[in-house]
Amino acid sequence: MILASTKVDRPNHLSGEVWRVSRLLLTIALLAATASILAAQMMPISKSGAGAVLIRVVGDNDQPIDLPAHVVIWPEGDMSRELQTTSSNGTAQFTRLLGGRYTIEVDLPGFKRGNGEAEVMDFGTVDVSVHMETDDPSSGAGAKGMLLAPKAQKEVDDGLRAMRALNYTEAEKHFGAAYKLAPGNPEVNNMLGRLYLSTKDFDKAQDFFARAASLDPTNVSALVGMGQLRLLQLNFAASIEPLEKAVELAPQNSFAHWLLGVGYIDTKENEKARQQASDAIKFSKSPSEAEYLLGEALFALGRNAEALVAFQTFVHDLPNDFYAPDAQKLIAKLQSAPASATPGSRNPPQN
Repeated sequence: MILASTKVDRPNHLSGEVWRVSRLLLTIALLAATASILAAQMMPISKSGAGAVLIRVVGDNDQPIDLPAHVVIWPEGDMSRELQTTSSNGTAQFTRLLGGRYTIEVDLPGFKRGNGEAEVMDFGTVDVSVHMETDDPSSGAGAKGMLLAPKAQKEVDDGLRAMRALNYTEAEKHFGAAYKLAPGNPEVNNMLGRLYLSTKDFDKAQDFFARAASLDPTNVSALVGMGQLRLLQLNFAASIEPLEKAVELAPQNSFAHWLLGVGYIDTKENEKARQQASDAIKFSKSPSEAEYLLGEALFALGRNAEALVAFQTFVHDLPNDFYAPDAQKLIAKLQSAPASATPGSRNPPQN
């Protein structure tokens, strides 16, 4: 884990939002086929019991996955369900549950949907681990059909496993070996770009993303990576071109839409930011921080009533999210003085 899960000082209202993007860097590839949870199906579980379940989201090495995952539980034979986003140690805890059997589903970009069950007692806490498997972990078919030889493919697979374990030194060794064997493979270059983006070696990340995109201009992952890099550098204007190309090539990539929206809102293209946030919500089909971005864009456009609804939806869907406290404060501000809240006064709370 490169970044702490706590808020950091930031020079403007969105750099903290962008900083949080890096929590996803280890698992984002194309995100085009990520399994989703439909928010419309959410009905709160009746919380009248004294039981609890602590859910641990873990990877291949049984270590917690320190990335935000959506965890949903529901009681056997009941359509009511509850959602939480995992904390920085890969856990989510559901309390005040009635005793009985519960079904668990976990969604995390870059991984197959995780499933589990828990037998909740009438009192006390039950621990459950949900193991996640990467979705298409090998990325063996490089762009334009450039398949990797078995030895190079093994190095890529080993590098990905090392990255999931946050062992960046080991990952660099394996990806470097793959690069020596296949320097012209765009996906190998893309993996090196993502590795160096994760370790904040931005110069190397830029070189490898640029090479990957040069070898294959349709490599969406490399374009998204370049956009992420520019956002992390707070160079919002430069993030827009690669992210616009990414959403053109992969119009259902919700993560790319969200990143592009972040770039737009900080370059004052608020209507474009609103549209990208809406697209991110539409294509993800599950609660996401795009709802917070939508609220910011609407607020900047002076559409305060709609902004209030967006922030309320965000807090309802993701009550334990990193930015839920900021959204709560903005809700209070809009509710207390909606007529006087102007785009110029928009300034989410900072620590």
